[in-house]
Amino acid sequence: MNQLSHLLVGVVANSKALTRQRVMRNMGVFSALQADDGLRTDWAIIVYDNLSVEWYDVRNFSASMGISLLLLEDGRKPSGFHPKLQYQSRFARLLDRSSHQAILLMDDDMRFNTPDALDTFLVKWACAWPEPPLVAQPVLDAENDNSSWMWLDRMSHWQKQSNQGSIRQASAPVAVETLIVQQAVVLLDAEFFQVLTQQVEPFARMQDEWSTDHGTDTVWCALARSMSASLLGDHPP
Repeated sequence: MNQLSHLLVGVVANSKALTRQRVMRNMGVFSALQADDGLRTDWAIIVYDNLSVEWYDVRNFSASMGISLLLLEDGRKPSGFHPKLQYQSRFARLLDRSSHQAILLMDDDMRFNTPDALDTFLVKWACAWPEPPLVAQPVLDAENDNSSWMWLDRMSHWQKQSNQGSIRQASAPVAVETLIVQQAVVLLDAEFFQVLTQQVEPFARMQDEWSTDHGTDTVWCALARSMSASLLGDHPP
């Protein structure tokens, strides 16, 4: 099995208390998986409102858990909208390809509820194809199932339901190949991510100029498809 042993987690976040609590919860989930499966994680968080001073609680928590944490600020005045892709591209410089196998990009409102949920996703990432895909995403269990515009990542579409509408049993395949992966939470191969950030730099500047995140979902999948032959052979990207 192509087991994941060292991961960089990259988050673009505001400094609200709820956001920091969610980050600490996710750190706890990853820490539990390290104890069980030996998965090492390094965390890099870009604080786009430039209030990293508010993150003292996360600093203390990560230190108590033995988690490597780097907090970065925007460096610009936090006015107006700036797309995530420009921020996320900065994570490429933090990747150590001799050690990190992948990077997990997460929105600041995402959370893994349990170590088992995270472990299940990572096992499927490692085992579903002969080689791990360049881009992958777990299904999302949203409080409002209509909050996601893309049907493929909704948990309810991967489960059987009884006549009364309650979930009876999971019935979906282990994984499916897709042409689009939503930005909310995505796992990318480390080498691919470094190439990606170089290739999409003009696109990221255009997004920033127009104050939009639109298009990132399809761009990284299209690039993965074009690179899959060189990186994965004939396996799905």
